[in-house]
Amino acid sequence: MTSSLREEPDYRAAATAFEHLPVIVSMWEGAELRGVAGNRLFRASIRDRPFLGLPLREALPELAGQEVFETYERVLSTGVAEAVREWRMLHEVDGRTIEEFYTTHFTPVPDDTGTVRGVLQTGEDVTAQVLRRREAEAKAAVSQERYLAAQEVVLALQSNLLPATLPVLPAIDLAAQYAVAAAELQAGGDWFDAVPLPDGRVALVVGDVVGHGAPAAAAMAQLRPVLREALRSGVDPVGAVDRLDAHASETPATRAATVCLVVLDPSDGALTLVSRAHPAPLVCAPDGDTRYLEGGGGGPLGVGAGRSRASVHRLKPGETVLLYSDGVVERPGEPAAEGAARLARIAGGAVTTRSDAVPERTTDRLCALIVERVTRGGYVDDVTVLAAQRLVEPVAPLVLDVPAEQQALAGLRDALTAWLTALGARRKDLLAVPLAAWEAASNVVDHAYSGSRTGRLRLDASVDSGGRLRLQVADDGRWRERTASSGGRGLPLLRLLTDEVTIERRDDGTTVTMLCTLGHPTVIGLTASTPTLVEQEPFDVVPVRRDPTVLSVRGPIDASTTALLRTGTLRHGAGLEGPVVLDLEQVTFLASAGVQLLHELTHDGRVELAAPVGSLARHVLDLTGLSALSSE
Repeated sequence: MTSSLREEPDYRAAATAFEHLPVIVSMWEGAELRGVAGNRLFRASIRDRPFLGLPLREALPELAGQEVFETYERVLSTGVAEAVREWRMLHEVDGRTIEEFYTTHFTPVPDDTGTVRGVLQTGEDVTAQVLRRREAEAKAAVSQERYLAAQEVVLALQSNLLPATLPVLPAIDLAAQYAVAAAELQAGGDWFDAVPLPDGRVALVVGDVVGHGAPAAAAMAQLRPVLREALRSGVDPVGAVDRLDAHASETPATRAATVCLVVLDPSDGALTLVSRAHPAPLVCAPDGDTRYLEGGGGGPLGVGAGRSRASVHRLKPGETVLLYSDGVVERPGEPAAEGAARLARIAGGAVTTRSDAVPERTTDRLCALIVERVTRGGYVDDVTVLAAQRLVEPVAPLVLDVPAEQQALAGLRDALTAWLTALGARRKDLLAVPLAAWEAASNVVDHAYSGSRTGRLRLDASVDSGGRLRLQVADDGRWRERTASSGGRGLPLLRLLTDEVTIERRDDGTTVTMLCTLGHPTVIGLTASTPTLVEQEPFDVVPVRRDPTVLSVRGPIDASTTALLRTGTLRHGAGLEGPVVLDLEQVTFLASAGVQLLHELTHDGRVELAAPVGSLARHVLDLTGLSALSSE
């Protein structure tokens, strides 16, 4: 009897099915990941360009800097599948930037011997769904009023504790972004600052206080002004951090905090680095090359780790230095070196990205894309980035000399607005400063020159190294203040729009000088592109040996698990004559709260630490000065 079922596979039917699958499918093989197959939806997604036989990086060059190539290569190398939901992609099509979203799976494909020979990519274009959801979420804002009200209170608290603006400087561009991480939105312990110094240098600071919530925010609020005041009073970088260290030792909530201080001289690029158990700053060149700054290290604040040390470096024109919190580079279960490498890749790609969909200024673009791409797979800790670029050419003062005529005022206002935009001034400044200039200039046009006499109007605008704008409007006539009856709002408006106004009246003319502090806005809080938090890993403390007692610590050590670790250690160590050994090999995440607890537990010698070289815990112990108390 002959079976009606075919015993041999129907390859033509399989090819037809592959071609018409309702998902995007492509296959890439070999060390260079050359394209070997792609169905109709995949070909449509790349606009029917050639890809067969081409290396992935050559076939799809527009994906550089978006962590796409690295994901393929990681799956090929590790043999572990990965998946990303709603991956935001930027494409250039006919000179326009297209924003698309994909949910994508990367699956390793083995050969007959079990060796991974390639990567199968399957995905779905979810752009329409994402855009619909965004629209629905916007329309549902009223129904979330209570949540948004709570969010507003928390972010208002954080905004009052952190700088809402950074200084606007002629030779350095600054930007910062902060995203709080907590299952229930609450204030965090990360902090940042940028402090112009009297000698023309600028101090850049990022710090991290143990824990989350009100206690961490209160501790951060104590540390930031201490360091700011020390720096502004002329204390050198090492002395300023040592003063912060002494203050941190006085309060339990501030102990084991970390800080990174960079003092940058824009005139020659000299950079002084002082760090206390904080990740090393990253320098990004205009071409995307990156390097980490080493040296200037020390233990956490307030735990008796000794004096601070400084290292000296140089920032070339056009280069950007990036300070950040550990939440940017640390992920549960991931080696610290991998997080550092990922940040370098993302930062290098962000520097060279040019698109209408991302900020134009390098520092803003770095901060925005780093926060977006680092948190894309979820995050468990606050994320803070502070970027400073040494400009190739400082923004020159604006000098205008125009006829004192009404038709010249619009051009004067536009030129001043463009100049302020190039400096990175906030929207408030872009509105207030040109209006103040227009008001003073309009008075010149209407009242400085009498009769048929024609004259000139001069505007000078400059920003000093402290971020202070000096705006002057001068003429060769005679000042007469505009009154309400003459159609103007006069001197009161100038004083409302700026911080200080002086009028110098002379026989040969009048000069109005206005002073105000410009600011570049920081981004504080969750953004539309910031993903949600990842689910918390399980945590346990398991006895694995007696005499000596060895406890295996498994999972993340953070603010949510330190109580469990303390209790487990004390319970299993009760009544023992010898020390308890905490084996940290299986620790997947070691946050600042965990570092603080380990300092406390090892203080009297009754607890010892074991962390093999190469483990995540060993890296953190080395960074925080606890490795001297551990064995391999």
